[in-house]
Amino acid sequence: MRTESVIEAGRMLGISEATARTHTQRICAKTGAEKFAGLIAKVYRESAAA
Repeated sequence: MRTESVIEAGRMLGISEATARTHTQRICAKTGAEKFAGLIAKVYRESAAA
C-alpha cells in the first residue's frame, strides 16, 4: 500500500496515519483486496457496474 495514499486518506478523514493504515488493512482483509490500489480498483469497478 502506498504510504502517500494512506496519509492523504487520513488527512481527508481527519484521522492519524496509523488509524488510516489500520482501517485500510482491515478493509482490504474483509474485501479480499491485497493492496490499497486493488481496493480502490475494486470499488471503482463495482461502482461503475452499478
